[in-house]
Amino acid sequence: MEKTREWKEKQLQKTTLVAADRSYSEQVKLAAIAITLNMRLRSADMPVDMQERALRFTRSLLDSAPAGNHRPSPSLLARSLKKEFDR
Repeated sequence: MEKTREWKEKQLQKTTLVAADRSYSEQVKLAAIAITLNMRLRSADMPVDMQERALRFTRSLLDSAPAGNHRPSPSLLARSLKKEFDR
């Protein structure tokens, strides 16, 4: 009985370490993407793959703006992102 409990605790620790490593590597990947796209990531409560999609979509919106115009307003960016994710 005691061995079973110890085994379960070890498995839980291994699972936790693997999840922490994956989370850390995903965050590093996301930071690298933000640097590559010349963007600053503030905070988000969405999965990493969705954050990556949002960064790439926002960069494409910023790049598609006419050269003479100023940057799109934050509310326009937010509406465009919402529309993209609602598809």
